Amino acid sequence: MKKKIIIILLLLGFQGFSQNEIDSLEDQIYVESFGKCFSQLKPLPEVKNRAKLNKIPFCSLYQCVRYVQYVEYEEKIQNAILKRAVEIATLLYKNETPIYLISGMNSSDKALIKNINLKDDNKLVYISVAECISSSTLDRIQEVVNNETTRLIKSKK
Repeated sequence: MKKKIIIILLLLGFQGFSQNEIDSLEDQIYVESFGKCFSQLKPLPEVKNRAKLNKIPFCSLYQCVRYVQYVEYEEKIQNAILKRAVEIATLLYKNETPIYLISGMNSSDKALIKNINLKDDNKLVYISVAECISSSTLDRIQEVVNNETTRLIKSKK
């Protein structure tokens, strides 16, 4: 009986360990690229008078993607966030972590598979921003970031 319990505990431990390896890769990618905050960027003056947004520094691509949907019908603020997202995409490229946003069915799985080897295809880091349902604002930020990344990669060649 004791042997069976020990074997079960060992198997559970191995299963947990193997899952942590994949999770840590995904976490590392998010922290080092998508969530990386560039402190040299100044706050956006367009969100200064917005109660929920004035405390957001908009220093990472994650913040831009997450909060651009809050201002879907305020074009001036949305354009400022999109412009900041392009700035951050440029900074990420200069730091040798160009980022490419993807969406659609199973996009998080596709991103994980493409990110297994970050040395291929210009070291692109793929980030899923919408799994099944995407909004027009997410599509727009995805487009401007991907266009900037593609432009920078092509200009290097």
